[in-house]
Amino acid sequence: MILETALMGMAANIYFEAKNESKLGQFAVAQVVMNRMYDHRYPDTICDVVKQGLTYKNGKVVLGKCQFSWYCDGKSDQPNMKSKQWGNAIRYASIVMSETINIDVTDGELIVYCVLFTIMFF
Repeated sequence: MILETALMGMAANIYFEAKNESKLGQFAVAQVVMNRMYDHRYPDTICDVVKQGLTYKNGKVVLGKCQFSWYCDGKSDQPNMKSKQWGNAIRYASIVMSETINIDVTDGELIVYCVLFTIMFF
């Protein structure tokens, strides 16, 4: 499974939540995971933050009831590891997790929304 390490968990979250967003949007998704990890109301590991959601008594996740939608949408969680988006996700995850660049583009937020605007011409 892709969520075996913190780096893979963070990269998968960036990839599935924001691979088609701007670089800033992808960094924001990663930073929200870090912010949650450091907040006492959330799990204290990257993978546990990413996988957080409602589960049935048997441990299976409830579809559509996870903190990050891709984790419990019923679709494949296998990224295209040869894609540019996956390479970017790995790079951005490494940067955010290293904390060598200490700029939080979310200003401490625990939730980030990526919005797609459609312009219609009549």
